[in-house]
Parts: sequence; structure tokens; C-alpha cells
Amino acid sequence: MIYLLAGSNLEEKNKQKESILINAKKDSAFSLVTINDVDYKNEAINELMGSKTIFNEKLIVYLDNILEKKENLDFVYSKLNKLNESENIFIFNETKISKDLENKFKKSGAIIKIYDLKVFKKNGYNIFAITDALEKRDRKQAWILLQYLLSTGAEPEAITGMLFWKVKTMVVQKRYGKFSENELKKLSSAITTLYHDAHKGLIDFEIGLEQLILKKI
Repeated sequence: MIYLLAGSNLEEKNKQKESILINAKKDSAFSLVTINDVDYKNEAINELMGSKTIFNEKLIVYLDNILEKKENLDFVYSKLNKLNESENIFIFNETKISKDLENKFKKSGAIIKIYDLKVFKKNGYNIFAITDALEKRDRKQAWILLQYLLSTGAEPEAITGMLFWKVKTMVVQKRYGKFSENELKKLSSAITTLYHDAHKGLIDFEIGLEQLILKKI
């Protein structure tokens, strides 16, 4: 069985993930395996389709943003039908998906859930302009765009999701621009920390975003 969780609303995607785990464990014993884009290798898919634990438990395999690399995407496309027929559950978590990807997963019988936060669309404005500013390491422009986005009612979670997606894409594609690889990885970590701290009430989300841009970009 395949689930595809997509979109910028991390909180709702996490809730859906937990719901899948809870419901699966009602029917049978499962063990969770989590693989991120750094650790993933295509051979793992073949191994996990028919695997069980030493206690004969089925697997729930959570694959986090592994489809950004074309070689991974093409390989998964070739295995979609077998993945959906597997007794194990495969959960693909992606921030941004193409219509082609969505259609291919849908055709295979995957359950698709898309959770997008309110972003901003005003007078044909380029909603990804702030990610372009990040890639160019243009701190001033990124800060100006942040103020504009917040003034139009954009949710901090949506902005954070787009910035995180851009940084992850730059790292995966080795397109570091004016950053070093290590700086991008630290920025990715800082964005994740901001998201969790804001939801714990440890920092105001909007202020945290402003500080992130002024100090890290």
C-alpha cells in the first residue's frame, strides 16, 4: 500500500502520518522504518517490499523527500504497482509535487493527501520570489519580501515550508550558489528548529522568520 503526503503544511502531514500508524497497528503488528533523502538508496525499495522484522511484523516505511532526485523518482515510478501490492505500507512525504507525479501515483492506486497552507497570490505576484532571493543570498530582498508576504496574510508555516524546500533542493542538486554545502545544511537545521520552537510557543513565528533571514542568509 502507498500513501503520498504532499504540501507545505507540516503539522497536518504529521497528523496524517500518525493516523496511518495508529490505524495500521489496529489490524496488525507493524514496525516503523524511516528513511530520509540523505540515507535513501534505490536498492532499499526492493528489499523492503517483501521484508518483515525478525518478529514477523510487517513494515511501515516512511520515505522523507526522496523524490527530488530524478534517478530516485524514475526508479520509484518503475516500482509503483509492486509497492501498492506489497503487504507493507509505504508513506512518501514530499513538500512539492508535480502534476505528473501526482497522476502516476494516483494511477497506481496510491492514497494521496495534499496539505497546503495559505500562501499568497496577489496581482500575479510570483509566490516563490522569496526563495529566489534566498538562493541568490540577497538578504535585503528576502527581508523585504518577507514583510510583504506577511502583510498579505501569508502564514509563517507556508513561508517556512517554501524556504525549507528551496534549501533541500539546493543541497540535493548540489547547487550551492553563494553558500557552502555546510552553510546550507545549517540553514536547513535552523529552519526546522524554528518551526518546532514556534509551535512549542518558545518563539514568535514571524519574529523568528525575520531573525532567520537577517542572521542566516
